[in-house]
Amino acid sequence: MQQANYLDCDAPENLSPPNGEEMATPTTSKVDVKGWITLIIALFLFTGGIVWTIGKEINGLDKRTTKIETALKLLADSQGGKTKELIDDALAAAQMQNEFGNERASSGLLHSVEQIIAEEKTAKVYAPPAFFSEAFKKLEELKAAPNPTVSQTAREGMIALANYRSAITPVPKEFQSKTPVTTLSADIMAVVNGRLFIRDGFLSGDAIDNSGGNGFDIDGAILENVVLQNVRIVYNGGPVTLRNVHFVDCDISTTNKPQSDLLLAAISQNQPFVSIS
Repeated sequence: MQQANYLDCDAPENLSPPNGEEMATPTTSKVDVKGWITLIIALFLFTGGIVWTIGKEINGLDKRTTKIETALKLLADSQGGKTKELIDDALAAAQMQNEFGNERASSGLLHSVEQIIAEEKTAKVYAPPAFFSEAFKKLEELKAAPNPTVSQTAREGMIALANYRSAITPVPKEFQSKTPVTTLSADIMAVVNGRLFIRDGFLSGDAIDNSGGNGFDIDGAILENVVLQNVRIVYNGGPVTLRNVHFVDCDISTTNKPQSDLLLAAISQNQPFVSIS
């Protein structure tokens, strides 16, 4: 697999990464009841999907009922951070179902997780950095599953997670006083050794486009001290160098390549310094 080289050692002094991470103000999530019910039912089937003996049937039913009630309580308490715990549990369940060879149940759980992540992203609900790191790790492991449906659904979850992280990433303080550039022009970019080069840029909006209406293609780009806000990011696995680059409320679209996984990991973990070859 391709490796990402982190550049915090070689970056110029004025481009050192931030010491702390500022996140968006927490908001209240608007819950999609159908998506939640789908996930709860899937978790119910997971927790009860073993063969019970007659003597344990009633006891097993009680335990499964308790698990459903617990899941419903998590739904009711979603504004208190319980949503993330349910997502973690669902991803763990998807991993176990995949290990047991139940690919259909695994992909179903992953699809429900992706939907809920998308809802959290739309509502811009705060989530701690550890949530993104742990969720991405589980999704990446499931992407390596031999079953193509499980693998593809996990990859879609990775993209959703990167978009979620981007949605709650604020504009860094040092850029907040700057006026965003809304179109690409020769004034803000150059070509260095055949690669697009942009330094000290605050680019915002759908008009940041270099791919004929598909978005901002960062394949081959070298970006230094750049904020991309409300930009559709297109990446097809080519070399890219990011030095102090922040993706703020962007829509990320990637091809299914190892290099793309590295970019999604960097965005999901809010890592502004990375080089992919």
